[in-house]
Amino acid sequence: EELGALVGFLSVLASNSLPLTTNPHSYLDPDLVLEFDTRSGDEENIVKKVEQAVADAWTNNPVVIFSELSSTAAPASREMKGMMEALALSPAPTVFEVDKRVDASVLRPMLQRLTHRSQLPIVLIAGIPLTLEDLRAEQVADTLKARVEKSGAVIDGANQRRRRR
Repeated sequence: EELGALVGFLSVLASNSLPLTTNPHSYLDPDLVLEFDTRSGDEENIVKKVEQAVADAWTNNPVVIFSELSSTAAPASREMKGMMEALALSPAPTVFEVDKRVDASVLRPMLQRLTHRSQLPIVLIAGIPLTLEDLRAEQVADTLKARVEKSGAVIDGANQRRRRR
């Protein structure tokens, strides 16, 4: 749920960022990333709202890529984005260039904690973190497209929209 809430917060506005005082090694304050007060109201209603916010984050962003443009991870990031671009997804993958963000010093270790992945790039497909090696293996095993479709993204959907215009 924490990862979904984070993605939901970051994806709503390009200007959304984590305060640099955020401790990336402890739980993310829900009041920071959720659009409602988690401290008032009955607990059952709050749990439902959190679950809905997380579900909305993955519905609106079925494929999310956290990459870097200017680090040793740049070639792997380009390859990962290219693999997803080749699928012509609709909606298009949500991409965060972590090394270009003001909150990179907080976001990078937070992603490591939440995804259990030690380095970027990371792709989240329906909230499941995958590395470039994972993507390559799924492509070879011919399971990547099924995983992406199950997330709610439409393969070749971007091309279909272009043809209709």
